[in-house]
Amino acid sequence: MRKPRRSRRFVIGAAIASVLAIAGSTLGRHALRLVHNASDSVPTGWYRIEPADRVAVGDIVLVQLPAEVTALAARRGYLPSGVPLLKSVIARSGQKVCVVGSRIRVDGTTVAQALEQDRAGRAMPRWTGCRALGAEELMLIAPGNAESFDSRYFGPVTLDAVIGKARRVQLN
Repeated sequence: MRKPRRSRRFVIGAAIASVLAIAGSTLGRHALRLVHNASDSVPTGWYRIEPADRVAVGDIVLVQLPAEVTALAARRGYLPSGVPLLKSVIARSGQKVCVVGSRIRVDGTTVAQALEQDRAGRAMPRWTGCRALGAEELMLIAPGNAESFDSRYFGPVTLDAVIGKARRVQLN
């Protein structure tokens, strides 16, 4: 069963709020860095962004995608241009990542499926390969969301694309 689509205005507003929160965090070394996630890639809500000194499998990271990937996401309406993403780290350096048909496998275990088309019927790009990730590479996937635009389509990202680790903030 599909979740109802969020209104475009809400998603754009949340994206703008996220960009402003990130931009504001650069004003001071100890400024609190918060971003709001309105997508289904990770649980919705507010996240505190911390330095990414060490990134482990299972961590949620805030990442700025390469320009060509960001441009594709913006053209298709997945995300406004320049807005970073929150994604889960599914593999890191030394782990073997393979695409077998539509299945994404990490160390021999299927972790996700890649879709042939998006909701609008457009062909999805496909990362292909079977290799151990390099020392500075991460594979980012939203395991609970088959429609997430993530590494199953654009491949591994480098550690220098990671803005920080994200910790969910519980608001009472």
